[in-house]
Amino acid sequence: MDGAYSPGEAKFPVVNVSWFDARDYCEWRGKRLPTEQEWEFAARGKENLLYPYGNQWKPQFSNAGETNLKKPQAVGSYPDGASPFGIMDMAGNVAEWTDSDYKPYSGSKAKPDDGNKIIRGGSFINPASQQTATDRFFNRPTRTIDYVGFRCAKSPN
Repeated sequence: MDGAYSPGEAKFPVVNVSWFDARDYCEWRGKRLPTEQEWEFAARGKENLLYPYGNQWKPQFSNAGETNLKKPQAVGSYPDGASPFGIMDMAGNVAEWTDSDYKPYSGSKAKPDDGNKIIRGGSFINPASQQTATDRFFNRPTRTIDYVGFRCAKSPN
């Protein structure tokens, strides 16, 4: 669609972009993709919450598989779901690319799979149980997925 969006969807998250597209856009804006660690801290806060808004999923706080909307909603549609830092949509709506390469956590039984990038946040297709601030997914950076988007981060001056 050449960068065009449907009427009424101007505030919807951008999806179907590769990791490279997301990185390049952030750099063009003078920013960058957050690392996996930065993303998780922004979602959990100093309180180490399981969800950005608390330790139990609440249907009115995120767009999850259980809500049956089956598509992204406008950014900020769930104001009660903000993280402790006031950051919106960190659980649900669309999952997000991070700058981090996939590597299994120390002591994990997961196998290494080089060449993948970490995706965080869960999306509208994921059940609430996969929208915690600790859930992580990965994929090839060349993939474009209709439920994966991104957010930019700014380094401190």
